[in-house]
Amino acid sequence: GLLSTTSLLRFFQNNMNRIRIIFHFLQRNRFIFGAGFGCLLFIFIVGHMDLQTILAQILHADFTLLALSIFPIFLSHCLSILRWRVFLRLGGYNIKLSKLFRIFFANLPATKFFPAYSGDLLRVLYVSKIVPHQFHVGVIFIEAILDVVILLTLAFIGALAVGSTHGATAVLSVLAILVVVLISSRGVFSHMAIRFKLEDATRVFRLLRVDVVIFSKVIFLTLLAWSMTGLFVLIVFYAFGLKVLPTAVLFAQPIVTLGSLVPISIGGIGLREGIMLVLYGYLENPSVVLSVAAYYSFVSVVLYPLLCMPLYFAMLRKSRENIAMVVHEDGVV
Repeated sequence: GLLSTTSLLRFFQNNMNRIRIIFHFLQRNRFIFGAGFGCLLFIFIVGHMDLQTILAQILHADFTLLALSIFPIFLSHCLSILRWRVFLRLGGYNIKLSKLFRIFFANLPATKFFPAYSGDLLRVLYVSKIVPHQFHVGVIFIEAILDVVILLTLAFIGALAVGSTHGATAVLSVLAILVVVLISSRGVFSHMAIRFKLEDATRVFRLLRVDVVIFSKVIFLTLLAWSMTGLFVLIVFYAFGLKVLPTAVLFAQPIVTLGSLVPISIGGIGLREGIMLVLYGYLENPSVVLSVAAYYSFVSVVLYPLLCMPLYFAMLRKSRENIAMVVHEDGVV
């Protein structure tokens, strides 16, 4: 395991320039490539399944549980909003919780439309008159790093719980690569829509590190938010009549979430289904796994964003002046 981790790190360091080129290409062509790749992958997966079996499972699903499963996702969003408020208060910026709720849910369609965490940067525009965008982008960057670290930690604990030493080694390898990325790839983020620097995130992290109570609160909220996502998946599995061990979800679902953030699809559609079929392949019932994954994509990428579209357009109209101000200061958005 140690040898494979060392080899991965050496490969990553030796190919940093190529990785940057691929990253910038995906950023410039993210919508066309992402939408096309995700849809083709989803069609390919569905095409290799028995559609009649999938339809029968959907018709016989427990719709009460499916309806109840929506609430853990809502709670996960609420916990993310509370974490956001903690970060803003850390910098001395007090914004009403009701306003943060409106902004977060108004921005939800953009977070699903754009790959990875780039859609979250639009939150900066909505409050740019109150919170300096340098600090705010640093907050979003730290949020992303915390999410990745917490997800990898949960996956590592889950791997140990299910007795998968190979899985635990793989998770540690990814975590080690993440450390290398943070140390050696400062230039990767230089051409994002709103230019941010690692020193902005460093400033936020320094403030966070000073206050142990605030830091603990942020970690707790992050853990609880992602636990709600795991609970959602567990309930959906039960709704489709498949009892999955919570430890299996603890191991697999963080990997599914991280995999769906790779910027080669819109909202993780296609990737999510493929990764879940691989990780839950031992269940020997791929049609159920695909149904669960498709329902996950429906709730996350279609249902909630559609419900939030009126808020999105309302906030977009109100934020035109803020957008113009950021464009004037930074040159491009």
